Amino acid sequence: ILVVITDGKKAAIDLRLVGRTQSTPSKLDVMIGKVYEEWKDTKDVVYYDSTGQQEPVTGSTQLIFTELRKTEYFDIYDHIKTSLIASGVPVEQIAFIQDYNTSKKKAKLFRDFNSGKIRILLGGSQNLGTGTNVQARGSMLHHLDLDYLPANIIQREGRYIRSGNKNTEVLLIAYATEGTVDATMWQINESKQRMVDQAMGGNLDIDSVDDVSDTVNQMAMAKALASGNPLVLEQAGLASEVQKLESLRSAFYDQKFKNRRVSEDLTQSIARSDGDLVIAQALSKLYKPTTGKSFAGMVNKSQYTDRKD
Repeated sequence: ILVVITDGKKAAIDLRLVGRTQSTPSKLDVMIGKVYEEWKDTKDVVYYDSTGQQEPVTGSTQLIFTELRKTEYFDIYDHIKTSLIASGVPVEQIAFIQDYNTSKKKAKLFRDFNSGKIRILLGGSQNLGTGTNVQARGSMLHHLDLDYLPANIIQREGRYIRSGNKNTEVLLIAYATEGTVDATMWQINESKQRMVDQAMGGNLDIDSVDDVSDTVNQMAMAKALASGNPLVLEQAGLASEVQKLESLRSAFYDQKFKNRRVSEDLTQSIARSDGDLVIAQALSKLYKPTTGKSFAGMVNKSQYTDRKD
């Protein structure tokens, strides 16, 4: 299933990645067009430093995220770079995070990116995600593809949606090719994120969540991917939804049974408390105050009225 999904992810980006001819614009080509338009539209945007002085370089920045760089047939990074240069983007304004393999090189890259010297940066969730401070001029972020962790999507977008971004708005674009594994990948992430939200939200009514890697779901995904029929892909999604609803139904009845047991336990507890109350009321009649002048005590045959004595 992983081999099938991996090939499906490649084909969804561009058929050239699997050695086929891409006769119509792929989502890779669509993204390149968006990147160029944003580069052109924001190249004259002026930014100011912390003292209010205009910075010498103009232009907003863009991040491109993809978990795949190249195959034996096709190189995504080179295609993006070549296409953008052909459209008029200066080569020095495009960078790949993988080319900066030391802390010193990365620090300089991030400075150049935040200052606008570099305006387009490509990378993946692991090398361009958590802990990367490149937000200063971020205007547009591109999800060319995604992996199996919803946290990585959040971390990607957190590169721009954070304190220190001088733009008031950030445009986030996720690209998907209709009728491909893209729908399956988003479905996997949706299921996982729903489970995380239930746990983080403290929802105690949910006793179980779907395991998206079980054999049945794997077979359903493989069938949907191999069929090339969008309806089969939809069917796989609906089957997963039905399974989720059945789990919720089971959890509801489990909770109902637990509530019944709790009710019985509380009824018995009330009966015990009623018995304790009768004893407490009888004891209360024997109570004598011992504060202040009401104090009195006997030691052998001697009576004391002073607590210190």
